[in-house]
Amino acid sequence: MNVFGNIQFTLRLFFKNLSTSLIAVLVLSIGLAMSLTMFNLSKMIMWDNPQFTDGEELVAVDWIRSFNPNGQNQEGVNILDYEYFANNNSSFNELAAFHSLNYSVYHPGSNHGVVRYQAGRVSGNFFSMLNVQPLMGRLPVLADAEASAGDMVLIGYKVWQQEFDGSEDVIGETLLLDGTPHQVIGVMPDNFSFPFSQQIWKPYNWRWEKDGRDNEFKATLLGTLKPGVSKDQARMDLETMASHLREQFPEHNKDLVRLSVNPYGWLIANEQVRALMFMVLIGSLFVLMIASANVSNLLLARVSKRQFELSMRKVLGASRREISMQVVLDALLIAFFGFVLAFLMASWASRIIWGLLYEQYGEFLPYWWSMDIDIKVFVFGICVVLLAVLVSSLSAIIKISGRYNNDSLKDNSRTSSSLSSSRAGNILMSVQIGLTVILIVTASFFGLTVSDALDRQLPWQPEKILQNMLYVTHEAGYDSEASVQTFYDSVEREVAAIPGIRHVAYAYTANLAANLRSVEIEGQTTLSKEDLVSVNSNIVSEQYFELHGKSPVQGRFFLKTDDADSRPVVVINQNFANEFFPGQNPIGKRLRLMQPGNTWEPQNRDKDDWTPWMTVVGVTPALISTKGYENARASGTTGPYLSVYLNNRQWISRVMNVLVTADGRIENYAQDVSQAIASQSTKMAPLGKYQTIAGLIEQNDMFARLIMNFIISFAVVALLMAAAGLYGIASFTAQQRQREYGIHMALGANKNNVVMLVLKTVRWQLGIGLFFGLLISDVLGRVMEQALGSGPNGIVNSGFEVNAYLVYAGTLVLVTLVLGLALLVPALRTASIKPNIALRAYA
Repeated sequence: MNVFGNIQFTLRLFFKNLSTSLIAVLVLSIGLAMSLTMFNLSKMIMWDNPQFTDGEELVAVDWIRSFNPNGQNQEGVNILDYEYFANNNSSFNELAAFHSLNYSVYHPGSNHGVVRYQAGRVSGNFFSMLNVQPLMGRLPVLADAEASAGDMVLIGYKVWQQEFDGSEDVIGETLLLDGTPHQVIGVMPDNFSFPFSQQIWKPYNWRWEKDGRDNEFKATLLGTLKPGVSKDQARMDLETMASHLREQFPEHNKDLVRLSVNPYGWLIANEQVRALMFMVLIGSLFVLMIASANVSNLLLARVSKRQFELSMRKVLGASRREISMQVVLDALLIAFFGFVLAFLMASWASRIIWGLLYEQYGEFLPYWWSMDIDIKVFVFGICVVLLAVLVSSLSAIIKISGRYNNDSLKDNSRTSSSLSSSRAGNILMSVQIGLTVILIVTASFFGLTVSDALDRQLPWQPEKILQNMLYVTHEAGYDSEASVQTFYDSVEREVAAIPGIRHVAYAYTANLAANLRSVEIEGQTTLSKEDLVSVNSNIVSEQYFELHGKSPVQGRFFLKTDDADSRPVVVINQNFANEFFPGQNPIGKRLRLMQPGNTWEPQNRDKDDWTPWMTVVGVTPALISTKGYENARASGTTGPYLSVYLNNRQWISRVMNVLVTADGRIENYAQDVSQAIASQSTKMAPLGKYQTIAGLIEQNDMFARLIMNFIISFAVVALLMAAAGLYGIASFTAQQRQREYGIHMALGANKNNVVMLVLKTVRWQLGIGLFFGLLISDVLGRVMEQALGSGPNGIVNSGFEVNAYLVYAGTLVLVTLVLGLALLVPALRTASIKPNIALRAYA
């Protein structure tokens, strides 16, 4: 038979067994759709980079600290160090620098008022390295960066449209950035918002930057490698230069000991995010493997049914290749329809996921991200589906290649010899069960841990607090600490005057993220730098605790008289008091924290990296979950639950969240609050949109919750597929051995005996799959915990510990119960057949 004839025959076979064929197509398409969707998401987050004319890969350079109170972190590069790297390296075609920030933008001719845009300060070669050109006007040149005024600015297409109504006369127009006039020299194309979602670009003012190495602005470096130079070679090249800088400027670079050169996209997807994406990608491939095993068992069943026919064809002269082609074409046909359906399902799922991401993160998503199915996803799908065809058809090909001979023609009694489940089918079934167990255990560990972390059980109502972030800049005219505090006080008075407003407060951290700092208690044993205990710190105003509905447990809260001229004071929470002052009165005790970080004013830092000693004046009830604290105590990770609150009048921060409560629905006050803040300055705009703390928490939790739902869905689908596969094998085996079971019943076996006989046909597959699934799950669980739980803000490091034995026991019961029910249906159906009918079935 020629190829065309084989295809026709395969089509007839497909439609002759339409129900089983459609089941195989559906099972394969679900597994393939999950793999395509997860690959599309992983590719976007981990591997997609902005593409420019030359198509060169962009890499990012980070200088990493050897020690930080929060654990190892990435540090920007001083602009003077950047110059040294750029001029002396031998690995990069070009090395550029940028610093991300936000500007409050105002154009006198616009009706939008003051609007906050993401911006970037860039080196002179930034745009030439990217090989991009403006839509109109020109790019910055070195003279712009060296100008003392530094008043040149390049705007994005969005700013051009919104602030200048797309006017062709925009070049030379004046735009106020944080109140400072800047001249527009160019407009970038609509599809350019690099490096993240920027719409404003300003050249580095070299003369001002070179005043010293204490400048708070640190640059992120990016570049393109020379041909043949690897990332490791580039890193070694830069580390050689970095060692020279550490020796020459030890005061500024003593803790900066290691450089990393990574794909540019890794600036967005950190190590934990990448670990999560690999987890969901592997999980989806597990589901695809289970689907392929189901299709393989279906092909084995079809081959077994056609045993006599295929044996006859072989006896009549058909070669192994011709017989094997029948199986391969059968698998290819199922794979073709499965791929088409999977492609449609993956496109639909990708659009939903993108909608969820855009709803939460909007314009903050990198402009080059897209979840449209592109050629890379298509090629991945083709490769995966061909692999699935190979895996699905291999066992059937092996079976027909070695079994069909004259003995097969004689074996037409169809008892248990020739048509029982093959060894390959048994192995595939065990693999399905094992992979299902692994997915269920992984989903249980991850789901329970993440659910516990997201179930904060806050002792206050986050949905009733309105929030936005303010950034009070030097450029806006607030040069001194006093001017910053005056602005905060004026905003507080103006917002408080709005009818219905109950409380107005400030907090450096509003979203409950841990801002860990090492702490030292006066009079207690001083530990080494590496062994210091880290606690959660926050800067808050006087009304912060009252806004949350709290009264002091001991002492008092902050007063307006606790200012820069009075002794430094702090408020601690009850957890902190219990941990460090058990059985004591903490009022009057003194403590100090490791330096607060570069967002705090430089004059607030002591030379030895410690704050001055601060006196405890009050104890507040915990503003975080009591359950979480108890879990953390059990695992020794209490730091995020031990809180120290500093007074914002003594520790001035230019970045603060304004918090508001009011009568009625708090969202209804957003516009009034916005107008009140805008009335106090025409040079500043909030950093984000007005939303409740509950909305902020939901936005922060969205990605972890999305990944958790993915992993749980993988486990559920895997379990259903395994049940369907086991049901299929049991049904097929029971049908083929029906005459044998009829003989047993004729000899006196009752229904229970027959049911047990059917169940025994898959007992070894079930047992082996459960055993190895649990064994591998234990190993993978430890790897997952290590990958996702490192650091104080680890994704699964909530202090909650899952009881592994309960998870294993629960998985064992669940899988056994579901698969047992899948087996019970064909077993009961077989036991219900009358012996005389069973004996005549294949007579």
